Amino acid sequence: MKISLNLQFLNDEINDESLYKCELIVSKAYASRTKSQVLHFPPKTAEFVLMDNEYLFIDTPHKLSGIRCTIKTYERKDKRKKNIVEKYLTKGWYNWVLANIS
Repeated sequence: MKISLNLQFLNDEINDESLYKCELIVSKAYASRTKSQVLHFPPKTAEFVLMDNEYLFIDTPHKLSGIRCTIKTYERKDKRKKNIVEKYLTKGWYNWVLANIS
């Protein structure tokens, strides 16, 4: 299933439209009942658009539209010791995937 996530409610000061839209294919692997799969955001979206948010809502024409998803943050260092901020969806995302893929 191909979905498009639009993050239009975030940060009006950024004019790069590509930061607001994420298209992805949600496969059955995401719907694993033994290991929950998170949804990682592209680095620039994580850094500039989602920076101060703890959650977002998925608005799609699928089941559970409007579900609240928790945004988690993880910081790591790359090979050059540069800080990388990663953001991903957890709670809510799992439920949405299970309702729409399984």
